[in-house]
Amino acid sequence: MPVTAAPFDVYEHLTATAARTGQDVRAVALAWAHAQAGDWSWYLAASDIVVALLNPREPRAPLDDCLDLAVELMADPGWPAWVRAALAWRHLGHIRGLYAAELAEASGPANADYRAWIRRLLTRWEEAERSVWDSVPWPGPFVPDPVPGWQAARLLWFETQYPLARQQLAWCRARLRDPRTRGPELGLALRRLWDAGSLTADELAQLAPGWRSRFLRSLGGETFSCLPAVVVYGMALAEFGVPNQLFAHVRERRDRWTDNVYAPLVGWYGSAAEVEEQWGRAVRGGAGWPVLLGATVGRARLDGLSLRRACDLAAAEAGSPAGFLAVALAHGWPRRLWAGRIETAEPQWAVRAAQLAADTSLSPAFRRAATAVCPAPQGSGKTGP
Repeated sequence: MPVTAAPFDVYEHLTATAARTGQDVRAVALAWAHAQAGDWSWYLAASDIVVALLNPREPRAPLDDCLDLAVELMADPGWPAWVRAALAWRHLGHIRGLYAAELAEASGPANADYRAWIRRLLTRWEEAERSVWDSVPWPGPFVPDPVPGWQAARLLWFETQYPLARQQLAWCRARLRDPRTRGPELGLALRRLWDAGSLTADELAQLAPGWRSRFLRSLGGETFSCLPAVVVYGMALAEFGVPNQLFAHVRERRDRWTDNVYAPLVGWYGSAAEVEEQWGRAVRGGAGWPVLLGATVGRARLDGLSLRRACDLAAAEAGSPAGFLAVALAHGWPRRLWAGRIETAEPQWAVRAAQLAADTSLSPAFRRAATAVCPAPQGSGKTGP
């Protein structure tokens, strides 16, 4: 929640004060900003500051120029934290929703200079945004966004962001420790801490008291990973080697959660017979993505294979790479991508697809499928998985 009500007509106040006193608009804006007790929710006031600095004669400026200056102010510790945080929150949609997509769409020699400018802007943005949320408390991805469509997109952007800033990790850890957090929000916090290498076995063990009420309610509603929080919790417990009774509880009640909970957890806990059952379902076709995940993870675990190779074998037996390729790309690296479908707009998927295509331990058909489904992006600037 905002600390105080955001002021209106900030542009008019700054430009009128500068004209009346003869001071530079930047000096007026900086002094005014430091005198306020704002926070990230004052994004309209922060935007007025940017426009006033760019054009003190009329309240308008090109978006390219606004973003260029906003990134500069975000990276400048001389501006108060609320201005930097408000600009970071306000312009996330412009950067991730407009400019990143425009970079992927712009092609041809005529657009080469503009693509280069966007790449520099995106690099500067990532550095500046991280510097903001390293020090300023992050409001989280569920804050209502006034721009239609950006509210859901903020959750997707947070799911795919890497690395995370310190205050974003603090937000996740606070959700994990709050017994009122459950369902999709709990799964999100758990996944992101795990992705960042910040999750500990002690934290997992501390979730044991009352885990049923937190993890076995609100199993629906996952907008991105297709895996309920309880599945992520079970995966983490297994990979961290934390003793637990989670799968025994789920196994006894498998009819209640056959596909969305039991099937994927078979990959980490199931017997050979249980894995074989899910494998048969997966290769027959028509099974959901969690079934494919459990079947291939289980086969990899029992047969001592890489997950990528298990997905390759399943695709060959099924006669199609559909679904298995998404599992290999999302879960075949230490840092998971979690999505239940290939996100072709995200360059990191294409980077992994290229690595999959170069893996000579896999069949030529599976390697070709990786390149065909997720071709390399043009000028993405992304180099890591």
